[in-house]
Amino acid sequence: MKRTYSYFYFAALAFASLSSVAKAQNLPVSRTAGVIDVSIPNNQTSLVSLPLVNIVASGTITSVSGSTLGISSTLTGSISTAALPHAIKITSRDDQRGTGTNAPSGSSTTAYGQTAQITANATGAGTSTVTTATALTPNVGDEFVIFELETLSTLFGAPPGAGWNSASSAGSADLVYLDNAGVLTAYFYRSSGAGTLGWKLATAASGPAVNNTVIPPNRGVYVQRRAGGSAYLLRSSGVALPGREQASVVAGFSIINNPFTVSTTLAASGIQDSLSRGSGAGSSDIIYLENSGVLTGYFFKGSGAGGTGWRLTTAASGADQGGVVLSPGKAILYQERQGAAGFALPEPFAE
Repeated sequence: MKRTYSYFYFAALAFASLSSVAKAQNLPVSRTAGVIDVSIPNNQTSLVSLPLVNIVASGTITSVSGSTLGISSTLTGSISTAALPHAIKITSRDDQRGTGTNAPSGSSTTAYGQTAQITANATGAGTSTVTTATALTPNVGDEFVIFELETLSTLFGAPPGAGWNSASSAGSADLVYLDNAGVLTAYFYRSSGAGTLGWKLATAASGPAVNNTVIPPNRGVYVQRRAGGSAYLLRSSGVALPGREQASVVAGFSIINNPFTVSTTLAASGIQDSLSRGSGAGSSDIIYLENSGVLTGYFFKGSGAGGTGWRLTTAASGADQGGVVLSPGKAILYQERQGAAGFALPEPFAE
Protein backbone atom coordinates (compact mmCIF):
# COMPACT_ATOMS: atom_id res chain seq x y z
CA MET A 1 0.00 0.00 0.00
CA LYS A 2 1.43 3.35 -0.97
CA ARG A 3 2.14 5.73 1.90
CA THR A 4 2.82 9.44 1.63
CA TYR A 5 3.99 11.85 4.29
CA SER A 6 3.33 15.56 4.75
CA TYR A 7 2.06 18.04 7.34
CA PHE A 8 -0.76 16.88 9.63
CA TYR A 9 -4.40 16.88 8.76
CA PHE A 10 -7.19 14.42 9.45
CA ALA A 11 -9.38 13.47 6.50
CA ALA A 12 -12.78 12.05 7.40
CA LEU A 13 -14.01 8.94 5.67
CA ALA A 14 -17.21 9.02 3.65
CA PHE A 15 -19.50 6.08 4.30
CA ALA A 16 -22.29 5.09 1.92
CA SER A 17 -25.64 3.48 2.69
CA LEU A 18 -25.32 2.56 6.34
CA SER A 19 -27.91 -0.15 6.88
CA SER A 20 -30.46 0.48 9.61
CA VAL A 21 -31.40 -3.17 9.75
CA ALA A 22 -27.92 -4.73 9.88
CA LYS A 23 -27.63 -7.79 12.08
CA ALA A 24 -24.83 -7.97 14.60
CA GLN A 25 -23.17 -10.94 12.92
CA ASN A 26 -23.76 -10.14 9.25
CA LEU A 27 -21.81 -7.77 7.04
CA PRO A 28 -23.34 -4.52 8.28
CA VAL A 29 -22.58 -1.65 5.92
CA SER A 30 -21.57 -0.57 2.45
CA ARG A 31 -18.34 1.40 2.24
CA THR A 32 -16.53 3.83 0.02
CA ALA A 33 -12.80 4.38 -0.20
CA GLY A 34 -11.25 7.06 1.94
CA VAL A 35 -8.08 8.51 3.43
CA ILE A 36 -7.05 9.02 7.04
CA ASP A 37 -3.94 10.95 8.02
CA VAL A 38 -2.50 10.17 11.46
CA SER A 39 0.04 12.54 13.01
CA ILE A 40 3.03 11.04 14.82
CA PRO A 41 4.48 14.08 16.60
CA ASN A 42 8.16 14.51 17.28
CA ASN A 43 9.65 13.86 20.74
CA GLN A 44 6.71 11.91 22.18
CA THR A 45 5.15 8.46 22.17
CA SER A 46 2.14 7.57 20.01
CA LEU A 47 -0.19 4.59 19.77
CA VAL A 48 -0.99 4.28 16.07
CA SER A 49 -3.71 2.16 14.47
CA LEU A 50 -4.05 1.08 10.85
CA PRO A 51 -7.68 1.92 10.09
CA LEU A 52 -7.79 1.41 6.31
CA VAL A 53 -6.65 -1.51 4.19
CA ASN A 54 -6.46 -2.69 0.60
CA ILE A 55 -8.99 -5.51 0.19
CA VAL A 56 -8.02 -7.80 -2.69
CA ALA A 57 -10.78 -10.44 -2.52
CA SER A 58 -14.09 -11.15 -0.83
CA GLY A 59 -16.78 -13.82 -0.94
CA THR A 60 -17.94 -16.81 1.07
CA ILE A 61 -16.25 -19.80 2.67
CA THR A 62 -16.83 -22.98 0.65
CA SER A 63 -15.02 -25.54 2.81
CA VAL A 64 -13.21 -25.85 6.13
CA SER A 65 -10.39 -28.33 6.74
CA GLY A 66 -8.23 -27.42 9.70
CA SER A 67 -6.25 -24.33 8.82
CA THR A 68 -7.13 -24.61 5.10
CA LEU A 69 -10.21 -22.75 3.89
CA GLY A 70 -11.92 -23.04 0.54
CA ILE A 71 -13.10 -19.67 -0.75
CA SER A 72 -15.42 -18.56 -3.52
CA SER A 73 -12.96 -16.03 -5.00
CA THR A 74 -10.28 -16.87 -7.54
CA LEU A 75 -6.81 -15.78 -6.44
CA THR A 76 -3.97 -15.05 -8.83
CA GLY A 77 -0.40 -15.70 -7.77
CA SER A 78 1.03 -16.05 -4.29
CA ILE A 79 -0.33 -13.77 -1.59
CA SER A 80 1.90 -15.09 1.17
CA THR A 81 5.39 -13.86 0.22
CA ALA A 82 7.56 -12.01 2.73
CA ALA A 83 7.24 -8.74 0.84
CA LEU A 84 3.52 -9.16 0.10
CA PRO A 85 1.76 -10.62 3.18
CA HIS A 86 -2.03 -10.93 3.35
CA ALA A 87 -4.64 -11.95 5.92
CA ILE A 88 -8.19 -13.25 5.81
CA LYS A 89 -10.95 -11.93 8.08
CA ILE A 90 -14.31 -13.60 8.70
CA THR A 91 -16.90 -10.83 8.38
CA SER A 92 -20.20 -12.61 9.10
CA ARG A 93 -21.70 -15.74 10.61
CA ASP A 94 -23.93 -17.61 8.19
CA ASP A 95 -25.71 -19.86 10.68
CA GLN A 96 -26.41 -18.24 14.05
CA ARG A 97 -28.79 -20.88 15.42
CA GLY A 98 -26.12 -23.23 16.73
CA THR A 99 -27.18 -26.01 14.34
CA GLY A 100 -28.12 -26.12 10.70
CA THR A 101 -27.39 -27.58 7.30
CA ASN A 102 -24.94 -24.79 6.46
CA ALA A 103 -22.82 -25.52 9.51
CA PRO A 104 -20.00 -28.11 9.37
CA SER A 105 -20.78 -31.37 11.20
CA GLY A 106 -24.27 -30.11 12.03
CA SER A 107 -23.16 -27.44 14.48
CA SER A 108 -22.54 -23.77 13.95
CA THR A 109 -19.25 -22.14 14.91
CA THR A 110 -18.43 -18.55 15.74
CA ALA A 111 -15.41 -17.19 13.88
CA TYR A 112 -17.04 -13.84 13.16
CA GLY A 113 -14.43 -11.08 13.51
CA GLN A 114 -11.42 -13.41 13.60
CA THR A 115 -8.41 -12.73 11.38
CA ALA A 116 -5.31 -14.75 10.50
CA GLN A 117 -2.30 -14.27 8.29
CA ILE A 118 -2.25 -16.36 5.12
CA THR A 119 0.75 -18.66 4.83
CA ALA A 120 -0.12 -20.32 1.49
CA ASN A 121 -2.76 -20.23 -1.21
CA ALA A 122 -3.70 -22.29 -4.23
CA THR A 123 -6.10 -22.05 -7.15
CA GLY A 124 -7.73 -25.17 -8.55
CA ALA A 125 -10.52 -25.91 -10.98
CA GLY A 126 -13.08 -23.23 -10.14
CA THR A 127 -12.02 -22.81 -6.54
CA SER A 128 -9.26 -21.36 -4.38
CA THR A 129 -7.89 -22.25 -0.97
CA VAL A 130 -5.94 -20.33 1.66
CA THR A 131 -3.95 -21.79 4.54
CA THR A 132 -3.66 -19.68 7.66
CA ALA A 133 -1.01 -19.37 10.36
CA THR A 134 -3.62 -20.05 13.04
CA ALA A 135 -6.73 -22.11 12.42
CA LEU A 136 -10.02 -20.27 12.01
CA THR A 137 -13.33 -22.09 12.42
CA PRO A 138 -15.86 -20.41 10.14
CA ASN A 139 -19.03 -21.98 8.83
CA VAL A 140 -19.44 -22.82 5.18
CA GLY A 141 -21.26 -19.76 3.84
CA ASP A 142 -19.61 -17.25 6.18
CA GLU A 143 -18.37 -14.13 4.42
CA PHE A 144 -14.72 -13.11 4.30
CA VAL A 145 -12.36 -10.47 3.02
CA ILE A 146 -8.68 -10.87 2.13
CA PHE A 147 -6.51 -7.81 2.60
CA GLU A 148 -2.88 -6.72 2.45
CA LEU A 149 -0.86 -6.58 5.64
CA GLU A 150 1.70 -3.89 6.30
CA THR A 151 5.40 -4.43 6.98
CA LEU A 152 7.84 -2.02 8.59
CA SER A 153 9.05 -0.96 5.15
CA THR A 154 5.61 -0.55 3.55
CA LEU A 155 4.21 1.33 6.53
CA PHE A 156 7.07 3.68 7.35
CA GLY A 157 9.27 3.42 4.27
CA ALA A 158 12.79 2.07 3.81
CA PRO A 159 14.24 4.57 4.39
CA PRO A 160 11.46 6.43 6.24
CA GLY A 161 10.32 9.81 4.97
CA ALA A 162 11.71 13.22 5.88
CA GLY A 163 11.50 14.09 9.57
CA TRP A 164 12.06 10.56 10.89
CA ASN A 165 15.04 10.07 13.19
CA SER A 166 17.19 7.35 11.67
CA ALA A 167 20.65 6.66 13.11
CA SER A 168 23.48 4.15 13.47
CA SER A 169 22.09 2.83 16.76
CA ALA A 170 18.77 2.53 18.55
CA GLY A 171 19.80 4.96 21.28
CA SER A 172 19.32 8.02 19.07
CA ALA A 173 16.72 6.76 16.60
CA ASP A 174 12.93 6.76 16.57
CA LEU A 175 11.62 3.39 17.75
CA VAL A 176 8.66 1.32 16.55
CA TYR A 177 7.35 -1.32 18.96
CA LEU A 178 5.42 -4.45 17.98
CA ASP A 179 4.06 -6.97 20.46
CA ASN A 180 5.23 -10.57 20.45
CA ALA A 181 3.97 -13.12 22.98
CA GLY A 182 3.02 -10.37 25.43
CA VAL A 183 6.33 -8.50 25.16
CA LEU A 184 6.94 -5.26 23.27
CA THR A 185 9.85 -5.53 20.79
CA ALA A 186 11.57 -2.39 19.45
CA TYR A 187 12.82 -1.70 15.91
CA PHE A 188 14.69 1.27 14.41
CA TYR A 189 15.93 2.32 10.99
CA ARG A 190 19.71 2.11 10.72
CA SER A 191 20.90 4.74 8.26
CA SER A 192 24.66 4.61 8.82
CA GLY A 193 27.43 2.49 10.24
CA ALA A 194 29.21 -0.70 9.26
CA GLY A 195 27.16 -3.55 7.83
CA THR A 196 23.74 -3.56 6.27
CA LEU A 197 21.36 -0.64 6.56
CA GLY A 198 17.59 -0.87 6.99
CA TRP A 199 15.11 -1.70 9.71
CA LYS A 200 16.82 -3.48 12.59
CA LEU A 201 15.96 -4.93 15.94
CA ALA A 202 16.91 -2.37 18.57
CA THR A 203 18.96 -5.07 20.27
CA ALA A 204 20.80 -6.05 17.07
CA ALA A 205 22.00 -2.96 15.21
CA SER A 206 24.66 -5.02 13.41
CA GLY A 207 22.28 -7.86 12.64
CA PRO A 208 20.38 -8.52 9.42
CA ALA A 209 17.83 -6.06 8.07
CA VAL A 210 14.24 -6.95 8.96
CA ASN A 211 12.40 -4.66 6.52
CA ASN A 212 9.74 -7.29 5.86
CA THR A 213 8.70 -7.69 9.50
CA VAL A 214 4.91 -7.94 9.34
CA ILE A 215 2.52 -5.81 11.36
CA PRO A 216 0.33 -8.76 12.41
CA PRO A 217 -3.45 -8.85 11.92
CA ASN A 218 -5.39 -7.06 14.68
CA ARG A 219 -2.28 -5.13 15.72
CA GLY A 220 -1.23 -1.49 15.70
CA VAL A 221 2.16 0.03 16.52
CA TYR A 222 3.64 1.91 19.45
CA VAL A 223 6.02 4.65 18.29
CA GLN A 224 8.62 6.47 20.39
CA ARG A 225 9.84 9.61 18.59
CA ARG A 226 13.10 11.24 19.65
CA ALA A 227 14.00 14.92 19.75
CA GLY A 228 15.70 16.24 16.64
CA GLY A 229 13.23 15.10 14.01
CA SER A 230 10.10 16.85 12.82
CA ALA A 231 6.36 16.21 12.59
CA TYR A 232 5.64 12.98 10.76
CA LEU A 233 2.39 11.98 9.16
CA LEU A 234 1.19 8.50 8.27
CA ARG A 235 -1.41 8.39 5.54
CA SER A 236 -3.73 5.39 5.39
CA SER A 237 -5.83 4.83 2.28
CA GLY A 238 -8.30 2.12 1.37
CA VAL A 239 -11.47 0.91 3.08
CA ALA A 240 -12.34 0.03 6.66
CA LEU A 241 -12.43 -3.63 7.55
CA PRO A 242 -16.04 -4.74 8.05
CA GLY A 243 -17.35 -6.45 11.16
CA ARG A 244 -16.20 -6.65 14.74
CA GLU A 245 -12.53 -7.03 15.61
CA GLN A 246 -11.55 -10.12 17.59
CA ALA A 247 -7.91 -10.42 18.57
CA SER A 248 -6.02 -13.22 20.28
CA VAL A 249 -3.96 -12.10 23.25
CA VAL A 250 -1.71 -13.68 25.86
CA ALA A 251 -0.62 -12.56 29.30
CA GLY A 252 1.35 -9.36 29.00
CA PHE A 253 0.98 -6.48 26.55
CA SER A 254 -0.71 -6.37 23.15
CA ILE A 255 -1.02 -3.38 20.83
CA ILE A 256 -4.60 -3.80 19.59
CA ASN A 257 -5.50 -2.20 16.28
CA ASN A 258 -8.55 0.05 16.21
CA PRO A 259 -9.78 -0.54 12.64
CA PHE A 260 -12.76 1.79 12.84
CA THR A 261 -13.00 5.25 11.35
CA VAL A 262 -15.56 6.80 13.70
CA SER A 263 -15.15 7.66 17.36
CA THR A 264 -16.83 5.75 20.16
CA THR A 265 -16.57 5.82 23.95
CA LEU A 266 -15.37 3.30 26.49
CA ALA A 267 -18.95 2.79 27.69
CA ALA A 268 -20.30 2.21 24.18
CA SER A 269 -17.32 0.25 22.87
CA GLY A 270 -18.26 -3.17 24.26
CA ILE A 271 -14.62 -3.81 25.20
CA GLN A 272 -15.63 -4.48 28.79
CA ASP A 273 -17.35 -7.72 27.75
CA SER A 274 -13.97 -9.36 27.08
CA LEU A 275 -12.06 -8.01 30.10
CA SER A 276 -11.29 -9.59 33.43
CA ARG A 277 -12.91 -7.38 36.08
CA GLY A 278 -11.92 -6.86 39.69
CA SER A 279 -12.44 -4.35 42.45
CA GLY A 280 -9.20 -2.57 41.56
CA ALA A 281 -6.62 -2.23 38.81
CA GLY A 282 -4.40 -4.88 40.38
CA SER A 283 -6.95 -7.63 39.72
CA SER A 284 -8.27 -6.39 36.37
CA ASP A 285 -7.21 -6.24 32.75
CA ILE A 286 -6.08 -2.75 31.75
CA ILE A 287 -6.29 -0.74 28.57
CA TYR A 288 -4.04 2.24 27.93
CA LEU A 289 -5.09 5.06 25.65
CA GLU A 290 -2.68 7.69 24.36
CA ASN A 291 -3.50 11.37 24.06
CA SER A 292 -0.84 13.96 23.12
CA GLY A 293 1.91 11.53 24.05
CA VAL A 294 0.49 10.64 27.48
CA LEU A 295 -0.64 7.08 28.24
CA THR A 296 -3.59 6.77 30.62
CA GLY A 297 -4.72 3.45 32.07
CA TYR A 298 -8.34 2.36 32.52
CA PHE A 299 -10.00 -0.79 33.87
CA PHE A 300 -13.57 -1.97 34.16
CA LYS A 301 -14.48 -2.22 37.83
CA GLY A 302 -16.70 -5.21 38.48
CA SER A 303 -17.17 -5.00 42.24
CA GLY A 304 -16.34 -3.06 45.37
CA ALA A 305 -17.14 0.27 46.95
CA GLY A 306 -18.05 3.09 44.62
CA GLY A 307 -20.03 1.03 42.10
CA THR A 308 -19.05 -0.60 38.84
CA GLY A 309 -17.94 0.76 35.48
CA TRP A 310 -14.88 2.22 33.78
CA ARG A 311 -12.33 3.72 36.17
CA LEU A 312 -8.87 5.22 36.03
CA THR A 313 -6.23 2.77 37.25
CA THR A 314 -5.17 5.48 39.69
CA ALA A 315 -8.70 6.05 41.06
CA ALA A 316 -10.65 2.85 41.57
CA SER A 317 -13.27 4.70 43.63
CA GLY A 318 -13.23 7.80 41.48
CA ALA A 319 -15.52 9.12 38.76
CA ASP A 320 -16.86 6.91 36.00
CA GLN A 321 -14.73 7.13 32.84
CA GLY A 322 -17.24 5.67 30.39
CA GLY A 323 -17.32 8.88 28.37
CA VAL A 324 -13.62 8.69 27.43
CA VAL A 325 -13.31 8.62 23.64
CA LEU A 326 -11.65 5.95 21.49
CA SER A 327 -10.37 7.96 18.54
CA PRO A 328 -9.78 6.80 14.96
CA GLY A 329 -6.13 6.35 14.16
CA LYS A 330 -5.26 5.47 17.77
CA ALA A 331 -4.35 1.92 18.80
CA ILE A 332 -5.08 0.44 22.23
CA LEU A 333 -2.32 -0.88 24.50
CA TYR A 334 -3.89 -3.82 26.32
CA GLN A 335 -2.50 -5.52 29.41
CA GLU A 336 -3.95 -8.99 29.86
CA ARG A 337 -3.61 -10.26 33.43
CA GLN A 338 -5.08 -13.76 33.05
CA GLY A 339 -3.58 -14.88 29.73
CA ALA A 340 -4.86 -16.72 26.63
CA ALA A 341 -8.04 -14.68 26.41
CA GLY A 342 -9.65 -12.85 23.52
CA PHE A 343 -10.16 -9.16 22.95
CA ALA A 344 -13.30 -8.06 21.11
CA LEU A 345 -14.04 -4.61 19.70
CA PRO A 346 -17.55 -4.44 18.18
CA GLU A 347 -18.19 -2.23 15.17
CA PRO A 348 -19.35 1.06 16.73
CA PHE A 349 -21.59 2.27 13.91
CA ALA A 350 -23.37 -1.02 13.15
CA GLU A 351 -23.56 -3.26 16.20
